[in-house]
Amino acid sequence: MKIAARVGLGFALWVGVAGSAQALGPFEVYEQALRNDPEFLGAIKERDAGLESRNNTIGIEISLPLYAGGGVSASVRQASSNLAQVEYELEGKTRETLIELRRQFNACQSGVSKLRAYQKALISAEALVVSTRQSILGGERVNLDALNAQQQLYSTRRDLAQTRYDYLLAWTKLHFYAGTLGEQDLARVDEAFVVHD
Repeated sequence: MKIAARVGLGFALWVGVAGSAQALGPFEVYEQALRNDPEFLGAIKERDAGLESRNNTIGIEISLPLYAGGGVSASVRQASSNLAQVEYELEGKTRETLIELRRQFNACQSGVSKLRAYQKALISAEALVVSTRQSILGGERVNLDALNAQQQLYSTRRDLAQTRYDYLLAWTKLHFYAGTLGEQDLARVDEAFVVHD
């Protein structure tokens, strides 16, 4: 029982000094405790009085840092904070993507309506130029009216081209943000820029 108490004392000492002297294992602490105890040394001397030399040693050495100055808990807190930060960033990127996806979808929907309206306006502008030229030949209108009609025609063509470009850009971005943009989609966009005579 006395030896068990000494082992317990040695372990308690080892735990007490683990933070400051980690190179000292429990076996060394136990031996140090025994060497410093005069009662134990006296008992050993009485027992070994008639023997020439006898050396028995039993021990277990375990190197296990019970407390590393908060390094482990700090690492766990840092990893937890990093995980939370990455989750917030992922959530932010997901929201941004969904907002952009919704915006491009709305741009595509309104782009179709604008394209139809400008195509009808182009037909009207072309008809206005033709009728203005005929009115000039009939003497009802002057050249200024023809120039104004042509200016309106070219403005309508410009607006139609800009609307077509905006629609194609929104359509491409919509497929990009949805993750479905492929080579066939880009080929369709490329075909839209081919001038047909």
